[in-house]
Amino acid sequence: MEEISLEEKSEKTITVKDTPTGFLNVRKTPGGEEIAKIYPGDTFPMSEEKNGWFNITLLDESTGWVSGKYVTDNSLNSAN
Repeated sequence: MEEISLEEKSEKTITVKDTPTGFLNVRKTPGGEEIAKIYPGDTFPMSEEKNGWFNITLLDESTGWVSGKYVTDNSLNSAN
């Protein structure tokens, strides 16, 4: 039987892909006001996906939205 840790089951993450600008804007709402910048290779916990946008938790515990066009959903990778 395959063992799966509780951490793997409970925390979904995204990783930032390479972007044309070298960073990815984090927004207050999908497509809304910019509140932070994150960088390719960074990984963040993800709580929700809505219409191609992911709600993530930043290091300071604040949350924001990033475009799915520039991130990898790691929960999809672990299912393969």
